[in-house]
Amino acid sequence: MTSLTESRHAFEARAREVGLADDDIAALTGTGITSLARLAFATVQPGAQPTNEQVRELFGTRVVNAGVIAATKRLIFESHTLVVADLKQKVEKGDDPTSQKLNPAEREARILRQKARLTGLTHHGVEEVAFESYNIVYGMLQQDTLIYQHPNKFTTRQHELQVKKAVKEVSLDGSGTIVFFAYTLLHQERKLDQLSRLNQRTDLLAVGVCLPRY
Repeated sequence: MTSLTESRHAFEARAREVGLADDDIAALTGTGITSLARLAFATVQPGAQPTNEQVRELFGTRVVNAGVIAATKRLIFESHTLVVADLKQKVEKGDDPTSQKLNPAEREARILRQKARLTGLTHHGVEEVAFESYNIVYGMLQQDTLIYQHPNKFTTRQHELQVKKAVKEVSLDGSGTIVFFAYTLLHQERKLDQLSRLNQRTDLLAVGVCLPRY
């Protein structure tokens, strides 16, 4: 599994967001800069500011203008910040697998590969696994630790979006006292449907997250 700072997909996605073109990104990856972690130490150590010449050297023989240099400096600054933050999180959180999150760019790339392999499924509705389910499995794989997880943690993406929308109701008990209570839309799903779909969702999760890439 790949963390945010080690993910090539996250690196390329963020590089595009700061303004680098695909050719610029290809030049960086061609010189071996394929992650934010590598970029953080490619020119100067975290906390230092690279010179324009040091930035140009990252692109090899490709000629870059001032705009590309500025965007790359911004990306280098962000890579420094993320590497330090990642190290701090590992120290503070220790071996807690629940603190690990699969970064969005890496998750989307894996889901796309999953859809390409499993063409007989719609990957929507009950066949779309909740994003938090990926985080749970990712955390255990990162720590190389197997921890029992209750089946109700592996829901659909649709219910994951609904679970934050609490529905409040008012009722009267036997003595006439007003009782306030709230429940989430997740609880509206029938237990029978949950059980019948659980194995299918966990199988999809295993294919999308656990299996190694070839």
